[in-house]
Amino acid sequence: MNRRTLTAGLASGFAAALTGCVSRLSTADQTNKTEHRTFQVQSGTRLAVENENGSIDVRRHDGSDVDVTMKIHAREGGSLDDVSLSDAKTADELRLRVHADADDVSVALTVRYPNSVPVGELRSTNGRIDATVVTAGDSAAVRTENGSIDVKLLEVARDTDVRTENGSIDAALASDLDATVSATTKNGSLNASGLDFSSEELSMTGFTGVLGDGSNDLSFETENGSISLSATSE
Repeated sequence: MNRRTLTAGLASGFAAALTGCVSRLSTADQTNKTEHRTFQVQSGTRLAVENENGSIDVRRHDGSDVDVTMKIHAREGGSLDDVSLSDAKTADELRLRVHADADDVSVALTVRYPNSVPVGELRSTNGRIDATVVTAGDSAAVRTENGSIDVKLLEVARDTDVRTENGSIDAALASDLDATVSATTKNGSLNASGLDFSSEELSMTGFTGVLGDGSNDLSFETENGSISLSATSE
């Protein structure tokens, strides 16, 4: 597919061996604090990240651990102590969740994960998501309610969902993906370039195209914002 642009929508229309915190450092003043934590994981452990109020930045790195940095900001009347990070583990998943007990505290969350760890879920309530995602299995999701999403998808699960209610989506897709791709926006534009779709269909509110054998479902959806799909060389 060369390039398609569509103005859409009318307003109507583990075996995870976790040791917990291996290292932790803090620096603080009255309104800002930075915390670092490291988690040991085994190959194949699925990673899930949740942040209630703030951004999420997730990338691969060459290390063997999951490294987490929280930059906490308290507005006037807020307390830096109102924020905590929990880690929950099952046989095959490490789930990291930022808890903020007050609306006047926000957290910019940065996560670096090993190449052998697939991403299962990234979720924010209020904040943008920037991520490089390698995932596998039955399902995966990248979702925020209020914020944009900038994602690089190198591998996808059988059902992969990228969604925001208010914000744009910029997605770079690996050229060798096997996926049936759908993109839907109610108020915004749709654009796809540099991707070799074997079949494609445009409508007033969406786009559908097939990459490779189309065996996985990959969906992009926003209520208010544009969607841009492109190819990545990584």
